[in-house]
Amino acid sequence: MVERLGAEGFTKELSNGFRLLKDGEKGVITFENLKRNSALLELHGMPRS
Repeated sequence: MVERLGAEGFTKELSNGFRLLKDGEKGVITFENLKRNSALLELHGMPRS
């Protein structure tokens, strides 16, 4: 992916993904955020541990 986007483009995509998933109050990605956004991420079929 870095080869396709370049280093700057890849970093921008990572930042966009973090902003999308992070908890607005805590500023971090929590397990609860991932559960809520699993449909968006298409992870709803992943096994839970």
